[in-house]
Amino acid sequence: MNKQNRLFKQRIDNAALAMQEVIKQGCAIVSLNIEQSATVIEILPPLNPQFTGTQISTIGTATGREHVMVRRIHGCTVRWKNNNYFEVSA
Repeated sequence: MNKQNRLFKQRIDNAALAMQEVIKQGCAIVSLNIEQSATVIEILPPLNPQFTGTQISTIGTATGREHVMVRRIHGCTVRWKNNNYFEVSA
């Protein structure tokens, strides 16, 4: 196996470990994107209050604000959107 394929397989293995951790926390996975530069797992807002992350941006919408949150797990970025600021800071 060439170097590029080994690196890509490692990203897949890390994504599998990260998804297992996210599922253990009771989160619902919406999508998985594995690219050369990054692996991103999109989830619905977590129901477990102990599953926290860092707010990276705020997006204005017609119904208020969306707060984009991220957390790194096994080298992968787990990302979700919260619509309520108080949920973000709790």
